[in-house]
Amino acid sequence: MSATDRPLPFYAKLALVMLLLSLLCGIVYFLHGILFPLYFGLLLAFVLMPMISRLNRIGIPNIVSILVSLFLSIVIVVSIVYILVTQIASFAKDWPQLQRNFELYIVNINRWLVEHFHVKPDFLNQQVAGLSGQAGSLVTTTLFSITDILNNLVLIPLYTFLILYYRKLLMKFLLDLCEVDYTPRIFEVIEASKQVISSYIFGLLIEMIIVTCLNTLGLWFVGAKYVMLIAVMAAVLNLIPYIGMIIAGILGVLITMSYTQDISTPIGIIAVLVIVQILDNNFIFPAIVGGKVKLNSLFSVVAVLLGGLLGGISGMFLSIPTLAILKVTFDKIPHLKPWGMVLGDDIPVKYLSWKHMAKLWKKAPENVHIVIEAQQDAPSEKQSGQ
Repeated sequence: MSATDRPLPFYAKLALVMLLLSLLCGIVYFLHGILFPLYFGLLLAFVLMPMISRLNRIGIPNIVSILVSLFLSIVIVVSIVYILVTQIASFAKDWPQLQRNFELYIVNINRWLVEHFHVKPDFLNQQVAGLSGQAGSLVTTTLFSITDILNNLVLIPLYTFLILYYRKLLMKFLLDLCEVDYTPRIFEVIEASKQVISSYIFGLLIEMIIVTCLNTLGLWFVGAKYVMLIAVMAAVLNLIPYIGMIIAGILGVLITMSYTQDISTPIGIIAVLVIVQILDNNFIFPAIVGGKVKLNSLFSVVAVLLGGLLGGISGMFLSIPTLAILKVTFDKIPHLKPWGMVLGDDIPVKYLSWKHMAKLWKKAPENVHIVIEAQQDAPSEKQSGQ
């Protein structure tokens, strides 16, 4: 075996993989404003492909099928946005009263801090004044964020339409790009990814509707105000695993504390959100979505945090679909199957047994002797050449 034919050692492969991952993260971080709308469009195209295929089979032209499917998806998204906007507008009408309640809370908290921790009487007021001084930059940042969202709302349907229109051309490009031997496996990975993502997103939509109904009933029962705002907001943020419900709980408590001084209502809201979250994690999500994508919690949390670091809220939403596509891809490639296994939630109990590990350790010297004897019996390169 020549020096050029020798496989790279493990540390060299690891260094190359880490370098490639660092390069990809840098590209995503600096270009997420361009890449994320395109990625959202690709995921939406995966979701709409089954509907378009059914419409094509009954004789509807391709462009008409794409436009009809895209219109239905836009109607669903606009309906959710409309509910949120109307509830926020209703919430904004009570802003003067909310501001007075916040000021009263600040006074009470300031008095409690002075009595128990002997801080300066104007300590909390100074902190609030400092936050108010940053209001201008906060408004500017919010306006830029709204502009980005509006741009994405225009770009995502456009990208989706173009991806669906040129989907056969893009598929042929991917298949022709690789060697003929790998064509069936690439086709299999693409089809599996499409099926997993479409089923996953449809499942999330059904889960979001169920969680919204449960939140609405629970919040109405505890006597909360702005029930639909908190319920829909919690259901949308629930799409961000583990972190979204914490954010929704904090926002719901802040909204409630702004119009009432009764501590029982915020406690009731927290109880409702926690109970719904428990039901969702143990019954709703496993029954509707869990069978589509089996990912373990460890890598899900890491992916959500990494997505938030690279692209903010959009990165958090895209983290789980990306992890699902990676798992499907790793499962279909033989030498990457260990990575697909570690991303899943199927725990191999036998490998966690110390007794099993001891048996493997005892058999290790025998395996080593077998390998050495096989190498000694094998003819050398020089002899084989002769």
